[in-house]
Amino acid sequence: MKREVVKDIDLNKINSIKDLTDQMTLSGGYVAKKVGDGCHILESMSKDIECKRILSFPASLVATGTRGIIKELVKRRIFDMIITTTGTLDHDIARVYRDYYHGFMVHLKWMIKSYTKKV
Repeated sequence: MKREVVKDIDLNKINSIKDLTDQMTLSGGYVAKKVGDGCHILESMSKDIECKRILSFPASLVATGTRGIIKELVKRRIFDMIITTTGTLDHDIARVYRDYYHGFMVHLKWMIKSYTKKV
């Protein structure tokens, strides 16, 4: 199995739909269709000046290239509030510490299972 490094999606490098889908391929996670749905929701929210925009996501998103989108949304102050789990910090540290590969968590779970059988 070829090991592919999970890459953050970099909004600053997207000039076309192809750029976006290419980056999504390298991001390692979740459903591309949701991007379009999310864009429509964000557009509606941004037109409503009374709307308080809240971003909520599970920690596992930070283990994928979607982390790059979250980072950019926070930098651009698109949301008024962020709700997530403490695992987000754990995944973020893992991503900064060294390259994170597609399917890494499956491999890690196998290693832990193998080790615990020996103990």
